[in-house]
Amino acid sequence: MSKTFKINIKKLQDPTGSKQDLGFNQYGISTMIGIKHPKVQSVLSRVNQTDITLTGKSTGRPSAFDDYTQRHLERTIRRDPFQQQTLEVIMLQFKMMKENVSRWKTRKWVNKLERAHLHKNWSSEQLRQVIWSDESRFHVSGNSRTPLVLGKEGERYESCHTLRSVKFGGSSLMVWSCFWAGGLGRLVFIDDNTNQEPYINVLSQYYIPWWKRSHLMDVMEKWPAQSPDLNPIEHV
Repeated sequence: MSKTFKINIKKLQDPTGSKQDLGFNQYGISTMIGIKHPKVQSVLSRVNQTDITLTGKSTGRPSAFDDYTQRHLERTIRRDPFQQQTLEVIMLQFKMMKENVSRWKTRKWVNKLERAHLHKNWSSEQLRQVIWSDESRFHVSGNSRTPLVLGKEGERYESCHTLRSVKFGGSSLMVWSCFWAGGLGRLVFIDDNTNQEPYINVLSQYYIPWWKRSHLMDVMEKWPAQSPDLNPIEHV
């Protein structure tokens, strides 16, 4: 949650006008007391009109978004309405704006950092022994998901908020492949949905024979299941 106006306003009871009398402009005052410029501007305007710096006591829970935060997020969405505004993207916006983030999100980042530290000292030879594999579905036309768009009320059918579509969703193709430091593995086309059985068939019929032929090995170590999605596989 952002800093509340009522708490920060106490810093301005110097009074606010006295800082201006000393020759500080609004941006200078904002830097000195750690409050965003729009808030300083609002207080100075109120002081000039009423000679009072404190606001009246508000009722209810304060809003998690101040006007500045809301306008910033609205501009971000307006630039690309079809962008995937995931929780990570929004949290990153908050972080860039120096807003507080949840403990859950912070813990998630820490866990990712710990996993990275476990492998940061790996040698080049160790990294060369890792094979990366994943499957991906490619659509000839259309989209696999219902596109979401963010807009104001009444803008639903604006041209900037609509996309072309193909009846029955168009055609798609599921492929599996892998790569490592020495090159690329086989490109396998999968007819069915990638559940347990087709995936095991791919590994047993294509992956393991290819690995044994190219590396002259009869034994393989186990690899982790449910690994994170691998973005570079899209370019294989």
